[in-house]
Amino acid sequence: MGAACSSEPEYKHIPDSAVKETLHPSDLHQNPAKVVQKPHVEKKVKVDQDTEIDTVPKMSTLSPGKAPPKRTISVLKQMGDDERMKRNPEIKEFLTDFINVRVYIENLLKKQVCDEYEELHKMLWDKIIEPFNKQTKDEGRLLMGDHLARISFVKPLVELYNRILEDSEIFDGISPTLDEDDGEEPYHIAIKDIRTILWNFSDTSKDFGMSIAQDTDFFQSIVKDLQITFKEGLDLLKENEFSFNSAVAIITNCGRAGVQKSSFNVEVVKKDNSDPEYIHMVDVLTPFLKSKEQFVKLTTLLALSYMVNEDQNRFLTADLSLFDFLLDMIKVAMKEKDRRHSGFSVHELIEGLAGLAKNDENKLKIMEKKDTYPLLKKSIMQNKAEQEQLAAVRAVWELSFVEKNKKILAKDKDLMSRLESLQKHDNQDIANSAGRALFVINPDNEKNLMKSVADSHSKLEHPEQEHIMISYQWSNQKTILQIKDKLRQNNFPVWIDVDFMEGSMLQMMASAIEKASVVLICYSEKYKDSKNCRTEAEYAFARDKMIIPVLLQNRYRPDGWLGILIGSKKFYDFSGKYDFEKKFLELRGELEGQLLQKKRQPAMMKDLVNQAVSVHEDVEKEIGVLSWTKQDLQNWLKQNQLESFSGLHSLTGEQIGFLYKLFRRAPDFFYKCLEEKLGLKSLEDLMKFDKALEKLSRDHPEINKLL
Repeated sequence: MGAACSSEPEYKHIPDSAVKETLHPSDLHQNPAKVVQKPHVEKKVKVDQDTEIDTVPKMSTLSPGKAPPKRTISVLKQMGDDERMKRNPEIKEFLTDFINVRVYIENLLKKQVCDEYEELHKMLWDKIIEPFNKQTKDEGRLLMGDHLARISFVKPLVELYNRILEDSEIFDGISPTLDEDDGEEPYHIAIKDIRTILWNFSDTSKDFGMSIAQDTDFFQSIVKDLQITFKEGLDLLKENEFSFNSAVAIITNCGRAGVQKSSFNVEVVKKDNSDPEYIHMVDVLTPFLKSKEQFVKLTTLLALSYMVNEDQNRFLTADLSLFDFLLDMIKVAMKEKDRRHSGFSVHELIEGLAGLAKNDENKLKIMEKKDTYPLLKKSIMQNKAEQEQLAAVRAVWELSFVEKNKKILAKDKDLMSRLESLQKHDNQDIANSAGRALFVINPDNEKNLMKSVADSHSKLEHPEQEHIMISYQWSNQKTILQIKDKLRQNNFPVWIDVDFMEGSMLQMMASAIEKASVVLICYSEKYKDSKNCRTEAEYAFARDKMIIPVLLQNRYRPDGWLGILIGSKKFYDFSGKYDFEKKFLELRGELEGQLLQKKRQPAMMKDLVNQAVSVHEDVEKEIGVLSWTKQDLQNWLKQNQLESFSGLHSLTGEQIGFLYKLFRRAPDFFYKCLEEKLGLKSLEDLMKFDKALEKLSRDHPEINKLL
């Protein structure tokens, strides 16, 4: 894990030993009633956004002047795809067809009317849907979905879908009634084909799911579909309704892919072209929880588990019977031979429970249910169904972030022993998750971990050197690498997980935090939702590390545990809203100030603790202020009516220069320093010194070379 708090699942090699049965939407499209009850396709372990990545080059040292191999998303993605393609060479024949279909769709969109429905159906069925159905291995389906996303297939496909709706004068959405009335119409078959493709490939490829949410306006169509379906009446909605099932499945798959929850706040354009309105998917879906149809209620609840935020959570906690309902579904599924109920596997249901537990209030309420702990422990203790075991371990990890739950779990010696043994599991996802769960639950384990770090060969390049640690979530890696490179250009020692790859990443993370002078919490909505990120951030907080928040998502306001941890700290906005270089200067100034205050300095500041500032000789000759004598200082204080402040009389020219740097780069620390170190208490005092430095920069413009 290191500082990258979550990773993309498709970069991980999935062991052949872990298999499961699953329901695929293409099967429901053909025979919904039959397939829901009897799924038939094997599916391997699918790792979520909190899974650690191991498929990377190893490195032991960071050579000066030599860029280390980067564990970036693009590099890992290519490595993973290359390995998967070797294991699935038959996939290559489909990839060219995918491009041909995209070109065909783009040409079709150029026509005034998209009415080639029979040819379109044949093209989509033969080249996209049928190859998916014939490819029974999830790894192959993952390659296909990722490739479709990579060639920008999703956007023109959704544009075609919208054109068909427009040409067919379907403005208010698709409902079960429309399925029944026009199910065999050519245009409706085309609509079903497109929704089937969106359902199929979002189920197997997170890249495909992200493309639906980020590159298209398909969520608008889903909102309209759900609104008209509810309007027609919940009593009419049955388990095998394709329009409802495909709509909810697609948004659920997008949620599982890691789409930001804010993406579910959908701008819906009205038929009469009046001002659009924003409708949140949670508000549209919540009424379906009242359905008497068990499948509808369960499908809706699992979808909501991926999209509710802290504010919306009150709708769920207001009806605690929903937690009982989900636990009952898990119990029923555990009794079935195929470990499924209403088409949902035990592990999918446990993942839904863990999703609802993202909210700390829910963590307590879920754990208070008498069935929760026994069910999760039962899945953890068993040895056969690895994916179910993994889901249960991660659920326990999620629940353990609140103190009350942590104490309950820590007292269970059998569970602690089991988690310890699972750290040696052949399935690295189970091993890593068990280790992290123990790390959060058990204080003694924390001590053992630190002992093992001291004894481990997996140490930092300079274990005695303090550094700046960057804690972030993988989806923001591009910006993070920019920040990291700029910091190193300015001679700050930086710890980031793209550089240090040997040994246990959990041990490396703990060691990096222990030795950090400052931890940059580079936060976003995805950071907040990641168990890895929370484990890391709360460990830094518990170790009383200096935390500097860095915002990576425009307009995001942290809430829940992250809002509490960041509190009222000043944050630095690298979301793209402001100029990068300007914001970096502000961050650099803050780091210099904090490191000086803590007497923990990077290489560029080795002399600052003793001298307050260190300037290169040739620069010092050019900046006269730095060589001021005591008399020069006294004259300056008198000219600016500052001689009454005793704390200023002991300053040197170099220290005046350093204060000027703080004044320009880190104003928060500058004013704090004036108050605490130099005794300037009142607003008038601070304003007077402020004006003196402004005048200094006009009288001695060369001082700006320090910046």
